[in-house]
Amino acid sequence: MTKPAPGLVEAAIGDLQLSLYVAPPGQQRVLVLQTSLQVAMDVVPALNQGKLQITLNGRPTIKTDVNQTMIPLNQVAIENLVDFLVPPVLQLLVGSWSGFPLPTHPAFNPSNVDFLRDGPGQDFLTIKGDL
Repeated sequence: MTKPAPGLVEAAIGDLQLSLYVAPPGQQRVLVLQTSLQVAMDVVPALNQGKLQITLNGRPTIKTDVNQTMIPLNQVAIENLVDFLVPPVLQLLVGSWSGFPLPTHPAFNPSNVDFLRDGPGQDFLTIKGDL
């Protein structure tokens, strides 16, 4: 997998379950498709009022593994459906997340904040700036 461009951080969701149902009026809902998803995406981190926030950059990479299907679908059809449904849902999830509050002290107000990939595998996020 290629690393994100400078200024971007790679985020991932390891195991997300997607289940699609049909619910005819007056009847029990019926499972049509259930698949496991692994999602990788480039995100742009930002510090806003002491909270670490992220926005998605580009389209995520989604891998599917079908667990159950009640209708004959080939893998390409399932991947196309997932690629159509999941990115807007991820945008909504990221937009609804208020951010991760960073430890603060009333005497410190960080400025000139920068985000760097760090660590041996470049899989850590270092936040640096002026106090």
